[in-house]
Amino acid sequence: MVFMESLFWNVRGAKGSEKQLDLSRFLRIHKPAFVSLLETKLDKTNLQVLGKKINFLNSSYLTTDGRICILWNKDIVDITVIEHSTQHVHCQVFCKRTLCTLHCTTVYASNIFSERLTLWHTLRSLSFGLNGSPWMVGGDFNEVRFSSEKVGGLPVHA
Repeated sequence: MVFMESLFWNVRGAKGSEKQLDLSRFLRIHKPAFVSLLETKLDKTNLQVLGKKINFLNSSYLTTDGRICILWNKDIVDITVIEHSTQHVHCQVFCKRTLCTLHCTTVYASNIFSERLTLWHTLRSLSFGLNGSPWMVGGDFNEVRFSSEKVGGLPVHA
């Protein structure tokens, strides 16, 4: 079995020094092997600056729109990005400590219902190709079960 510290966090912008300081502190305390940051608003240059600050340089993947950023501790895991879209990044994760492999899908779902349906179909398709491998899925699905789970916007309909 693969056990490793992981983090999925919708940072709502990672360019600010305060957010970067919070992230750096969290990573220093908890030492996750795998980190998924959502809604980063970063580009490749910003990611390099952030990578230096948090000591995850040269072990990152950023979607072209900056919505999903994957960081990893290369002393603990190797990451291979298998596929990605505007709503997900699907990776194979090899843990060097346990010599086990798992799949990880980071989700940052669209606010548009029809686009989220496409994401759910993608996740279902991914599930069929895992061949019994463990699968970790996390992120922001932009879904709520109860109106008390959200602030503002349109009302929740069941």
